[in-house]
Amino acid sequence: MHLNRAQANRFYRLFEALISYTNLKFDIVDRTLIPGKVNASPSEINELVEKLWSDDSIFSNFVEENIFSLPKVDLKTIEEWAKYHVTGPFILTSHTPRHSIVITDEFAFGIIGISDSIRNVVPDVPKIVYTTLLPFEGHIVYDSQFSSFPVVYSPNIQEMFDEFYRDAYSKHGLLVTADDLMKAVPQIKKARVEQEQDKLIDQFLSERDAGIPKVYEGVHRGALADLSGEEREQKASAALKELFRKSGFSRLSFLTESAFKQPPCYTLAEILSLLSKERLLDIARAVNAKKFSKLRKSELVELLADHLNEVAVEVLETVLLKGTDASRSFVKVLAANDGTISIAASDLSDDVPEEKRPKILEPFSPFVNLFLENETFTYVLPRELIDAYPLIDMEKIEQEIQLTDTILTSACFFTEVCGLIPVDDLYRWLVDNAMPDLDELTYYKIILRTVISGDADFEFYYPEDSDLECLAHYTLIEDVYDFDSEMTEEDFEFYKDFRKYLGKRHSQIPRKPFAAEEVLNDDPYELYLLNPHTVALCNLLDAHVPDDKHDYAFADRVLEELYDLVQWGTSTKSLIEFFQEQGLPEELIFTQGFLDVTTNLLNNVPHWANNGWTPAELMRQTSKKGKGKGRSHAPFELIDGGLSGGFEDGFGEDIDNQYHDWFDDFGDKVKREPVVVEKIGRNEPCPCGSGKKYKNCCGRA
Repeated sequence: MHLNRAQANRFYRLFEALISYTNLKFDIVDRTLIPGKVNASPSEINELVEKLWSDDSIFSNFVEENIFSLPKVDLKTIEEWAKYHVTGPFILTSHTPRHSIVITDEFAFGIIGISDSIRNVVPDVPKIVYTTLLPFEGHIVYDSQFSSFPVVYSPNIQEMFDEFYRDAYSKHGLLVTADDLMKAVPQIKKARVEQEQDKLIDQFLSERDAGIPKVYEGVHRGALADLSGEEREQKASAALKELFRKSGFSRLSFLTESAFKQPPCYTLAEILSLLSKERLLDIARAVNAKKFSKLRKSELVELLADHLNEVAVEVLETVLLKGTDASRSFVKVLAANDGTISIAASDLSDDVPEEKRPKILEPFSPFVNLFLENETFTYVLPRELIDAYPLIDMEKIEQEIQLTDTILTSACFFTEVCGLIPVDDLYRWLVDNAMPDLDELTYYKIILRTVISGDADFEFYYPEDSDLECLAHYTLIEDVYDFDSEMTEEDFEFYKDFRKYLGKRHSQIPRKPFAAEEVLNDDPYELYLLNPHTVALCNLLDAHVPDDKHDYAFADRVLEELYDLVQWGTSTKSLIEFFQEQGLPEELIFTQGFLDVTTNLLNNVPHWANNGWTPAELMRQTSKKGKGKGRSHAPFELIDGGLSGGFEDGFGEDIDNQYHDWFDDFGDKVKREPVVVEKIGRNEPCPCGSGKKYKNCCGRA
């Protein structure tokens, strides 16, 4: 079975447009290719197709530029191909009258041909083929390119492939529609990430077992070693809960500490009288109440209660807007229960199962208050706010919450992965990708309000000699370190120079074109933890916990600190010093396995200096200048067993050398010195202490 003539013509028109665009950007074929007249050899087409499926940015750029003036329906199809394609080797098991059956990653697909039946393209089955599956007009098709592998099959191979098919069919059925493929793609991608994790771990273990000593002085095999992600999380969570229990911390102790130990009060005046004068003045400033600072506490309570009563609706709206989903739900329940909720202290005991414990909320007086009397906790919403609650336009509140969340989530994402972003650039991104009707004044008010309140992980930054207004990650603003007595003038100058450097770098490197789905739904730190290279390093750390560190916290703490180090940029020397400071022995740090895992991680985590790109992604971007013109090796390399690349003692300047150049305090490029491992003669005693010759021990690796 295959597409009808109209469908096939449309498919080739779209696919040839993609191929022509790919060649235009990467100059793989030394002539211009025109859709409908693609005069390229099969080997050239294969190279173009391989490039197309290896670089997701081709699709987003193709849609954005639309140089072939395709209608929206065609652009939507291209976007579906970008998101829902599956590339890789497949087992082509059989042909039926309606479909050809292929299997991969425990999924069985029934696919059809383009202009001819697949049976006529690949008549002999079973066969291992390499292609890309695509959703198209309700069907599952392939990208018109089939490559088969020259494999000699044993007589029993069909029986084995049939078993693969039965297993896939029992789990997911036979998937034959475009919707089936689109539902399966996320599961396949997840499975392949897990396979990559296992591959990295197996690679390290095989290298270690081939000759790297298994035991190092000062470290031990941690309790989380060799556990899968879910098992590890469950075991670590249980251990941390036990630590909390032993420390005496509990929900009961937390609420007891937070509560007023007296009978409940129900009016604003009564509740305000329980607060300190300093807290009352803070509330007055928060609600823009003027000239209260010189009043006595009793006068301040009376006037502030009157003021809050007058603006009760505005106050309650602010409480709802600034709260979490949990706090808004809690306030709603309070208002529906005449402003009170009572909880017996015994219901919060650690002996009560988690699922049966009542929901609690940290009080924030005078708006949501907590009292403790006779072993009973009582939450109280003041009478004035209860009366104001029916006047609240909850639909408007929900709309503003959604608006605010979208803006702040985007701002946090870009400052987290890029370090800084111009305020105007963020507004344009929001309008183009998420909120086409966003009013610029509303946007700026939300950003300004959030920065002033200190509720976000970003601050305003104004580059010198520029009219730009930027948002910068809070760690880039030296003011947040004012409390640190160890900060010197040189340290403050560093922040100034680094921000200046980032501004210059970002003007050279276009920001990575993140999709709205990534920005609004993904947490950069969570993505970092799920990165297969991070998982590989985590497993390695779990297996080598320093004797004075906690088994259940060591690896996670190291990964958290390493994340900050990588964002700022790190040098070979700094990275090795970092691992030494964590208590890891040099014998482990300088093993090939450890350096490989670390190098892979550094190359696949976004750096601020790269404007959201990972070094590996940016290397591929610079290679787009032309065939053979890009760098031929990874941004971070292993030289004689040591790490080379990254940032070395300063900040980089040249975009083509962005992986390994840094500038000093004067902005001059600094020459890097690669760290090397001391050479050991083949017949010398092995440094691991085994007593064997190096060539018969660790040298075998």
